[in-house]
Amino acid sequence: MKNKRVLITGGMGFIGPSVINRLKKNNEIVVIDRLDYGIPDKLKNSLNIEFEFIKEDLSDINNIHNRIKSGEFDVIIHMASISLIPVCENKPDYAFKSNTISPLNILKSNIEKAVFLNFSTSAVYSPANKNHNEEDYFEPIDVYGWTKKHTEDLAKFYSKKLNFPVINIRLANAIGHGETNLKLFGEILSQIERGNSEIKLGNLSPRRDYVHTEDIAWAVENLIDSNTVKNGHFESFNIGTGYDPVSVKDVFELINKVHNGKLSLIEDDKRKRSPDQERELLAIDIDKLLKVLPNYKPKKIDELISDIVLDPGLRIGNSFVEDIYYKDQK
Repeated sequence: MKNKRVLITGGMGFIGPSVINRLKKNNEIVVIDRLDYGIPDKLKNSLNIEFEFIKEDLSDINNIHNRIKSGEFDVIIHMASISLIPVCENKPDYAFKSNTISPLNILKSNIEKAVFLNFSTSAVYSPANKNHNEEDYFEPIDVYGWTKKHTEDLAKFYSKKLNFPVINIRLANAIGHGETNLKLFGEILSQIERGNSEIKLGNLSPRRDYVHTEDIAWAVENLIDSNTVKNGHFESFNIGTGYDPVSVKDVFELINKVHNGKLSLIEDDKRKRSPDQERELLAIDIDKLLKVLPNYKPKKIDELISDIVLDPGLRIGNSFVEDIYYKDQK
């Protein structure tokens, strides 16, 4: 992708730095973020030098919406959201404001002919004992999934109403440098950073597909470049690895191997999700993506684990998250 004017929302989060670093060499980038987790180390030296940065909350109407209306941007990549499930469950009003109202404010800003790429999640799918494809039934089991499902519906509606293309990506579980949330990798690595050798986790059997942020960024750029989705159309693509899903216990064992077997695992009942909010399997089929991007070759988790564990770059510690979740898990 070259010579595009690109707006990236939530670019200072977990996945954003990988997308920014991939696109900034050949495009003009504007990043908007409210800085819940500060500025990533990867971007500190290029802030307002290699790309423009704006600190704003998208749930409030502000100047960026006027810039969108003016037709300034060729591409809008929307990834700003609250994704930690305990936060969404405890503060659903906050979750809907961040995850649904914020993109609504962009979508109704008369995007014109810009490509809108929406970061969604595989959590919109109804639980099933199989890999989900893009046509599967939707019935999320948590607030986070519903906020994303509603955003998809709004994006589909406005794409047709205002005649712009929407690329909707449903992600598997992202992993990489700079985790910002206490999801599985962030939870294990933060306990290790606090000096714990006994790692406390909840349910150990659930299996997930883990895709690296760099592979996500590659897919994002190439999906936009493919010009697959036309004006007035909404098209979803699963982005995962296509490899066998990995259990919580298996992830721990991979991390423990990097630590030469010095860690022990405790299954902590206090950390377990309620049965109505737990999925034994959440994995996705990527055949549709591969038809458009046959050169997509994501790395396997065992190829990535050492680099992530030895240089995690964790940015966990947001006060809002701590108040709701983190302090009770120490």
